[in-house]
Amino acid sequence: MKVSIISTNREKFPQLSIPVGPACLASVLREQGHQVELLDLCFEPKAEEAVIAHLERYDPELVGISLRQVENNELFSYRSYLEDAKNIVQAVKKHSRAKIVIGGAGFTLFPEELVRYLELPYGIAGEAERALPLLIRYLQGERELGSIPGICYWEGGRVIVNPATRIRDFGGLPFPAYDLLDLKQYLAVVSALPIEGRRGCDLVCTFCPDGGDREGCRLRAPKLVVDEMRFMVKRHDIRRFFFLDGVFNFPPEHALAICQEIRERKLDIRWTADINPVAVSPELVTAMREAGCRVITFGIDTASQKMLRSYRKGFEKEDIARVAKLLTEADIRFTYHVLFGGPGENMDTARETIDFLQGVPQPVFFRTGVRIFRGTDLDRQAREEGVLQEQHDMLSPTFYLSQDLREDFTEWLDRQCEPHENWYTITRAVRQGLVPQ
Repeated sequence: MKVSIISTNREKFPQLSIPVGPACLASVLREQGHQVELLDLCFEPKAEEAVIAHLERYDPELVGISLRQVENNELFSYRSYLEDAKNIVQAVKKHSRAKIVIGGAGFTLFPEELVRYLELPYGIAGEAERALPLLIRYLQGERELGSIPGICYWEGGRVIVNPATRIRDFGGLPFPAYDLLDLKQYLAVVSALPIEGRRGCDLVCTFCPDGGDREGCRLRAPKLVVDEMRFMVKRHDIRRFFFLDGVFNFPPEHALAICQEIRERKLDIRWTADINPVAVSPELVTAMREAGCRVITFGIDTASQKMLRSYRKGFEKEDIARVAKLLTEADIRFTYHVLFGGPGENMDTARETIDFLQGVPQPVFFRTGVRIFRGTDLDRQAREEGVLQEQHDMLSPTFYLSQDLREDFTEWLDRQCEPHENWYTITRAVRQGLVPQ
């Protein structure tokens, strides 16, 4: 089948995101003998015109629309991407006779709502490498629609949503088809390729949708991870990577095994990752450094003992200082990331976090307000407190912001940041031109 995959993401803050999901799907379909093109709209000044030109030239039989995000998840300086997505869908409907299916991380969070909002016949919730080929077989008359994992479709005036599909065996999947993207344009800015060590998460943070689905962590074999790195070095001459894993260091045995695989194969690369203090040992930090890790995003969310327990972070306040010391001694640069406003937050807990961060030389990024996602513990608590009503449309963003914070909390936080050149709130980032208004 002649397939077009359209990557709709055009957000460039806090950094450019290479569309790894669409590249993975394109690679799978191409390996199965389908003809595939990938239209990446990230750098297109006029997205709809680019879509129309692509459709008129390529004339696909199936168009897959990848929706990475529905919004920027910021309570302040909020931006939605839904209108842009709807315009792209309308352009496809108007200028092509192709069947349309939507998927992606953003779609997976709100499958029924988005099928309705975008008025689409099909969607795939979850990881579509297995499901999309099955949908193609259905469209060719070879399979029943309802048996496809993660499929979303209309039946009798209602939207049927099968449970999200998850990949568990990564061994048979080809590496992402980055040759279908303009990598030079991305690498001129981000300088590194994304790499997956795992999907899903075993941690139980109260607000995270990855923990909400409780599918747990699905690990890629360390040899397979490093095989992909080595392939990208040879194929694209890329020696810099960043791990997409939400928390690279957990489970620690897997993270350590990846580092050991890189060292044993003497792969000369540099890479970055996101970690939190859970189960970080001196052995792991040393292994990360020796395997080429040079920069870390340190997601602590809070330095208040009360809030660490409220968020169920799985580590203690002293662990933050311990891991920061280990990273500093290993000469691994890092940035702190903090989240204010969850259940139990008050001015005392906020001051505790601010006091803890006084004097740190690393950049600190603060966010205020916690986006509520379906199925999370925060979702359930928000409904119990009346923050969300029973029939609330989850596609409409609702942020949890503790009523025990001062009314002028955001102004107060901005004032705390003023003496520190390395502290950033979203307001300060907008003022300095780091975030588009």
